[in-house]
Amino acid sequence: MWPALAFLGLAITDAMNPFTVAAMAVLLALDRPFARGLIFILVTFAVYLGFAIALEEGLTAALAHWIPLLPPWVPALLLVLLGLACIGFALYLWFDDSAADASVRLAKALSLPGTAVFAAVSTLSDAPTALPLFAAVAQLPLMTETRLGQYLWLTLYCAIYVSPLILLLVLRELLGSHADRALSKVLSAVNWSFRHLLPPMLLIAGVAAGWFTARIIALM
Repeated sequence: MWPALAFLGLAITDAMNPFTVAAMAVLLALDRPFARGLIFILVTFAVYLGFAIALEEGLTAALAHWIPLLPPWVPALLLVLLGLACIGFALYLWFDDSAADASVRLAKALSLPGTAVFAAVSTLSDAPTALPLFAAVAQLPLMTETRLGQYLWLTLYCAIYVSPLILLLVLRELLGSHADRALSKVLSAVNWSFRHLLPPMLLIAGVAAGWFTARIIALM
């Protein structure tokens, strides 16, 4: 019983992901909100479930086995590229007055297939940092020994993960135009975050990538 309660608690915690909820709110503020929202929910659910199943099937163990076999310069090069990309994008957001609106302009330009791609990319980018999911996968052997049972638990986990998105979509449909004012505030908050919060976070990530690169080079 307790492992199942812990599993459900982790799912509820994971569902409070502010980036996924904010992305959904942005899409609901655009044209064809129901179609965009439904596509975002379905793709997010499918991609997250696929990642969860990959974890259960030993993705982390496979990575732990193969990554040390790579030449040392490969992770160093990847970290350098990541660091430069983070620093470059941070400077772009800081010094280009129109850059803060880029996320919203991009979302408005998305077609429905583009919305599906956006959902897949945003979910995959969040997945490696989903600590509740990693902890939940570790709980599975305590709840059931069968693969089917574990997959069903993971399906429930991912359904809980997208439940706030479903709630937002339902509220958008029920409130109609009355929701536009609240959603426009979400768009403004996203723009503010892109201008004031994201650049320093990217700079920190770029510096961290440089530090790890220096460590790798020192060990070569």
